Amino acid sequence: MIQNYYELLDIGFDASIKDIEVAYKNKILKTDELMKEHLNTAYMTLIDDKRRRKYDLSLGIHKYRKVSPIKKVGKGLLRAFLTFMDAFLTWYWCLLFVLIAFSLGYVYYKGQKSGGFDYTYYLDKYRIVLIILGTVGVLDLIFHYYVRRANRKLKHFKWEIK
Repeated sequence: MIQNYYELLDIGFDASIKDIEVAYKNKILKTDELMKEHLNTAYMTLIDDKRRRKYDLSLGIHKYRKVSPIKKVGKGLLRAFLTFMDAFLTWYWCLLFVLIAFSLGYVYYKGQKSGGFDYTYYLDKYRIVLIILGTVGVLDLIFHYYVRRANRKLKHFKWEIK
Protein backbone atom coordinates (compact mmCIF):
# COMPACT_ATOMS: atom_id res chain seq x y z
CA MET A 1 0.00 0.00 0.00
CA ILE A 2 1.25 3.48 -0.87
CA GLN A 3 1.80 5.62 2.20
CA ASN A 4 1.98 9.05 0.63
CA TYR A 5 3.07 10.79 -2.53
CA TYR A 6 6.27 12.16 -1.02
CA GLU A 7 7.44 8.70 0.02
CA LEU A 8 6.38 7.29 -3.33
CA LEU A 9 8.65 9.74 -5.14
CA ASP A 10 11.36 9.61 -2.44
CA ILE A 11 11.36 13.35 -1.83
CA GLY A 12 10.95 15.57 1.20
CA PHE A 13 7.91 17.63 2.11
CA ASP A 14 9.71 20.83 1.15
CA ALA A 15 10.78 19.63 -2.31
CA SER A 16 10.66 22.16 -5.12
CA ILE A 17 8.86 21.59 -8.40
CA LYS A 18 12.21 20.91 -10.05
CA ASP A 19 12.97 18.20 -7.46
CA ILE A 20 9.54 16.64 -8.02
CA GLU A 21 10.06 16.55 -11.79
CA VAL A 22 13.50 14.93 -11.47
CA ALA A 23 12.24 12.32 -8.98
CA TYR A 24 9.23 11.56 -11.17
CA LYS A 25 11.36 11.08 -14.29
CA ASN A 26 13.76 8.78 -12.44
CA LYS A 27 10.97 6.68 -10.90
CA ILE A 28 8.76 6.39 -14.00
CA LEU A 29 11.52 4.68 -15.98
CA LYS A 30 11.99 1.92 -13.40
CA THR A 31 8.39 0.88 -12.63
CA ASP A 32 5.64 -1.30 -14.01
CA GLU A 33 2.29 -0.13 -15.47
CA LEU A 34 0.32 -0.22 -12.22
CA MET A 35 2.91 1.81 -10.37
CA LYS A 36 3.10 4.34 -13.25
CA GLU A 37 -0.54 5.21 -12.61
CA HIS A 38 0.22 5.96 -8.95
CA LEU A 39 3.31 7.95 -9.93
CA ASN A 40 1.28 10.01 -12.41
CA THR A 41 -1.30 10.78 -9.72
CA ALA A 42 1.42 11.76 -7.26
CA TYR A 43 3.17 13.92 -9.83
CA MET A 44 -0.03 15.71 -10.94
CA THR A 45 -0.98 16.38 -7.33
CA LEU A 46 2.38 17.68 -6.18
CA ILE A 47 3.11 19.78 -9.25
CA ASP A 48 -0.11 21.83 -8.93
CA ASP A 49 0.00 24.39 -6.09
CA LYS A 50 -3.68 24.16 -5.12
CA ARG A 51 -3.79 20.38 -5.16
CA ARG A 52 -0.50 20.15 -3.27
CA ARG A 53 -1.74 22.52 -0.59
CA LYS A 54 -4.90 20.47 -0.07
CA TYR A 55 -2.89 17.26 -0.03
CA ASP A 56 -0.37 18.68 2.46
CA LEU A 57 -3.16 19.83 4.76
CA SER A 58 -4.79 16.40 4.56
CA LEU A 59 -1.49 14.86 5.71
CA GLY A 60 -1.17 17.38 8.52
CA ILE A 61 1.73 19.27 6.99
CA HIS A 62 1.27 22.85 8.11
CA LYS A 63 3.69 24.86 6.03
CA TYR A 64 0.93 27.28 5.14
CA ARG A 65 -0.38 30.08 7.28
CA LYS A 66 -3.85 31.48 7.31
CA VAL A 67 -4.36 34.73 5.49
CA SER A 68 -7.02 37.14 6.60
CA PRO A 69 -9.91 37.69 4.20
CA ILE A 70 -9.06 41.40 4.14
CA LYS A 71 -5.67 40.66 2.57
CA LYS A 72 -7.23 38.32 0.03
CA VAL A 73 -9.88 40.88 -0.91
CA GLY A 74 -7.24 43.62 -0.98
CA LYS A 75 -5.06 41.59 -3.32
CA GLY A 76 -8.04 40.92 -5.57
CA LEU A 77 -9.06 44.58 -5.63
CA LEU A 78 -5.51 45.71 -6.34
CA ARG A 79 -5.19 43.21 -9.18
CA ALA A 80 -8.56 44.37 -10.58
CA PHE A 81 -7.42 48.01 -10.41
CA LEU A 82 -4.10 47.20 -12.11
CA THR A 83 -5.89 45.22 -14.82
CA PHE A 84 -8.25 48.15 -15.37
CA MET A 85 -5.29 50.55 -15.57
CA ASP A 86 -3.59 48.24 -18.06
CA ALA A 87 -6.69 48.23 -20.28
CA PHE A 88 -7.16 51.99 -19.87
CA LEU A 89 -3.56 52.73 -20.78
CA THR A 90 -3.81 50.51 -23.85
CA TRP A 91 -6.93 52.40 -24.94
CA TYR A 92 -5.31 55.73 -24.06
CA TRP A 93 -2.21 54.92 -26.11
CA CYS A 94 -4.41 54.11 -29.12
CA LEU A 95 -6.25 57.42 -28.67
CA LEU A 96 -2.93 59.28 -28.41
CA PHE A 97 -1.69 57.64 -31.61
CA VAL A 98 -4.88 58.68 -33.40
CA LEU A 99 -4.53 62.26 -32.13
CA ILE A 100 -0.96 62.49 -33.38
CA ALA A 101 -1.96 61.03 -36.76
CA PHE A 102 -4.88 63.46 -37.11
CA SER A 103 -2.64 66.38 -36.08
CA LEU A 104 -0.11 65.51 -38.76
CA GLY A 105 -2.95 65.01 -41.26
CA TYR A 106 -4.37 68.40 -40.36
CA VAL A 107 -0.97 70.03 -40.85
CA TYR A 108 -0.66 68.32 -44.23
CA TYR A 109 -4.20 69.39 -45.22
CA LYS A 110 -3.56 73.02 -44.23
CA GLY A 111 -0.34 72.98 -46.21
CA GLN A 112 -2.05 71.61 -49.34
CA LYS A 113 -4.89 74.11 -49.01
CA SER A 114 -2.52 77.07 -48.89
CA GLY A 115 -0.90 76.03 -52.17
CA GLY A 116 2.48 74.95 -50.95
CA PHE A 117 3.32 72.60 -48.17
CA ASP A 118 5.69 74.24 -45.75
CA TYR A 119 6.47 71.79 -42.94
CA THR A 120 8.58 74.24 -41.00
CA TYR A 121 5.80 76.79 -40.57
CA TYR A 122 3.31 74.24 -39.24
CA LEU A 123 5.88 72.40 -37.15
CA ASP A 124 6.85 75.70 -35.54
CA LYS A 125 3.19 76.57 -35.02
CA TYR A 126 2.30 73.19 -33.43
CA ARG A 127 5.68 72.43 -31.83
CA ILE A 128 4.37 72.71 -28.25
CA VAL A 129 1.41 70.43 -29.01
CA LEU A 130 3.63 67.80 -30.61
CA ILE A 131 6.13 67.97 -27.73
CA ILE A 132 3.32 67.57 -25.18
CA LEU A 133 1.79 64.65 -27.10
CA GLY A 134 5.17 62.95 -27.48
CA THR A 135 6.03 63.43 -23.79
CA VAL A 136 2.66 62.11 -22.67
CA GLY A 137 3.11 59.15 -25.01
CA VAL A 138 6.52 58.25 -23.58
CA LEU A 139 5.30 58.67 -19.99
CA ASP A 140 2.28 56.53 -20.82
CA LEU A 141 4.45 53.73 -22.20
CA ILE A 142 6.67 53.78 -19.10
CA PHE A 143 3.67 53.77 -16.76
CA HIS A 144 2.02 50.99 -18.79
CA TYR A 145 5.15 48.84 -18.44
CA TYR A 146 5.26 49.25 -14.66
CA VAL A 147 1.52 48.60 -14.26
CA ARG A 148 1.85 45.30 -16.13
CA ARG A 149 4.95 44.37 -14.17
CA ALA A 150 3.26 45.09 -10.83
CA ASN A 151 0.19 43.09 -11.85
CA ARG A 152 2.34 40.12 -12.88
CA LYS A 153 4.28 40.16 -9.60
CA LEU A 154 1.10 40.48 -7.54
CA LYS A 155 -0.46 37.56 -9.42
CA HIS A 156 2.33 35.23 -8.30
CA PHE A 157 2.74 36.63 -4.78
CA LYS A 158 1.58 34.14 -2.15
CA TRP A 159 1.02 35.16 1.46
CA GLU A 160 0.02 31.64 2.43
CA ILE A 161 3.47 30.05 2.20
CA LYS A 162 5.67 30.45 5.28
